[in-house]
Amino acid sequence: MQKLSADDLPEIERAELDDATLEAFFERIAEEAERLSVMAKGAPLQRTDGAVLTLERAKQAFLAGEVGALQLRYVHHDVIILDTLMRRGPNLTLLARMLQR
Repeated sequence: MQKLSADDLPEIERAELDDATLEAFFERIAEEAERLSVMAKGAPLQRTDGAVLTLERAKQAFLAGEVGALQLRYVHHDVIILDTLMRRGPNLTLLARMLQR
């Protein structure tokens, strides 16, 4: 088994999104993402079935608090992007993004 160093791991970008920015994020993904896959993740005390959702259904479930987080995997300008959205209060979402080149 090969050992990995910190230099071998992809960088993770983080951002906090208010509700208006989150809405713009979903609109941009809907318009520009290629080969989109969306999975719901449970909140700390709940589980999800891990089903792949449409972007619109995932957005509705996330905003309603039905799921604890969303993972979106897509291609944008030939770069594979993995975004994780986690709600941090009623009007704040944490975005963690990894780029795979």
